[in-house]
Amino acid sequence: MQGKERDVQASKPSTQTVAISDIEDTIVHLVDEVARGETRVLVEKGGLPVAALVSSDDLKRLARLDEQRAERKRVVAAMREPFRGVSPVEIERETAKAVAEVREEMRAERKALSSQDSQEALDPEAGSPKETDMSNRPPQTQTRPISEVKSAFSGLVDAVSRNETRVVIAKRGIPVAVLVSVEDLERLRQLDGEWETTTRSLERISEAFADVSVDELEAKIDEIIAEGRARDVAERRSA
Repeated sequence: MQGKERDVQASKPSTQTVAISDIEDTIVHLVDEVARGETRVLVEKGGLPVAALVSSDDLKRLARLDEQRAERKRVVAAMREPFRGVSPVEIERETAKAVAEVREEMRAERKALSSQDSQEALDPEAGSPKETDMSNRPPQTQTRPISEVKSAFSGLVDAVSRNETRVVIAKRGIPVAVLVSVEDLERLRQLDGEWETTTRSLERISEAFADVSVDELEAKIDEIIAEGRARDVAERRSA
């Protein structure tokens, strides 16, 4: 158990704060530390946090969070119609249907975006900006070599702080770190906390049921779910 707890702690990098004026002299060293998962770097400008350097793995986690956020928003939008007088069973069925529809739409969108990216690679004009509502969309991602990031760091930070872009930093063509917004950093920190809580909870559950067979454990889970549903129905009837 102690070893597992240490692994959980080790998976969560520390965060150091660096003034934007000091970045030029230290960015190569900081990017190396970030790439190894040893730290995240909070960039300050005028004493205020404006951006952060995180690892490529963190960018993948942010992409998953973006997808989850979009799915939640679209599920809510799909279920705006009032459900007054509708039975819990029908609500559950409609919820499952809405989630399935949203997932199918997102798969279609990802396929379309992949096709668009391929077209833009062949025709740069195809990627020209269009007037669209970007308020609910994650920022676009661009890749820059570390030499360009170093020379244009202040301007890139301004764009990142406005949630206009995320900047993947590459060394010898390999992505090693990402410049993201402070909001993105906070989302990663929240995810760290949720992951640690979930991991420790699962470890304790495993210990508690160490001598219980799989069949017994499944039966107990089904029992807990049934009790929860019965309690929910009773509460709705008494309301």
